[in-house]
Amino acid sequence: MKHNWALVVAILFMLGAGAGKWAGSSYIQSLKAKDEVLTRRADEMRIRTDGAAAEAKKYQEIEHLAALVENQIRWEPDSTRVIRSLGDAAARLGVRLVETRTVPAAGAADSALVAGGAYQRMRIEARLKGSFWSLLQYVDDIEHSARPMVIESLAMMADRDKVGAGELRVTVSALYPVPNSTGPGATTGGAK
Repeated sequence: MKHNWALVVAILFMLGAGAGKWAGSSYIQSLKAKDEVLTRRADEMRIRTDGAAAEAKKYQEIEHLAALVENQIRWEPDSTRVIRSLGDAAARLGVRLVETRTVPAAGAADSALVAGGAYQRMRIEARLKGSFWSLLQYVDDIEHSARPMVIESLAMMADRDKVGAGELRVTVSALYPVPNSTGPGATTGGAK
């Protein structure tokens, strides 16, 4: 019987070793599966991180360009100064500013507030008289102004040879900071 017990112990030992080996291989397979999942997730995170880094770099480039543009633009703190600047340009060029008036925005697509409400759009219609060449110079002065202005419409009647016989009707769209706005270049109500 002693022999039989030894045989039974040997068989139980072998069964235990086989079960242990089976359990060990199952455990190793589950670890490999978890490793694959973690590797895939790490790769996805690396791709997302690289994408975020590229996006951050583009955003920094845009901020840099915006700062350069901000330094080149001469923002007027209120609408009165925008209109006054048109009159000053006319006087400097020998053009007579006959009439100016502000025109409201046409619709929702043409909203008066721009850039999240930091700037306000204003349309100015002006009628000017002067020589052909001085009126052309006035248009050029607006187009190359450091102020953010765009000529939306233009009608000019002038004879190149007659001095002071020309007339210019122009609609200018301009931006200026909204008072108490926190946008770039905006004022907090100090200067007028």
